[in-house]
Amino acid sequence: MPQKKYYRISEVSRITGVEPHVLRYWEKEFRQIRPRRVKRQRLYTEKDLTVLREIKRLLYDEGFTITGAKKRLEQYNVKTEDNATPKNDKATIHLQDKNIRNNEDIKGNGTTVTLSSIKAELIRLYNMLS
Repeated sequence: MPQKKYYRISEVSRITGVEPHVLRYWEKEFRQIRPRRVKRQRLYTEKDLTVLREIKRLLYDEGFTITGAKKRLEQYNVKTEDNATPKNDKATIHLQDKNIRNNEDIKGNGTTVTLSSIKAELIRLYNMLS
């Protein structure tokens, strides 16, 4: 699918497989999702799509609750740069816990994830956004 600068909610729904009413609900629950509004239409960026895919993965695939998914996103501090220009529209992902070493396991919410798998996923997301 060709990359566009902005996607309407119906397009995002089709791409992510999430109903529009669920996307609107997630906007209220997750501060990381902030589509632009132009003439009462929501316009999502690639960055928003990436965050929405991660939320969907956490909720549907990993079995997190909304609260758990919020905490996980906060833990990895997935946020949007406010000063990003349209040409450099990227999400920055930082681990808040600087004391975690490579290949150390993170345990929580019934899952164990190695940092190497997290690193691989972050690299994949970064490349997708580049």
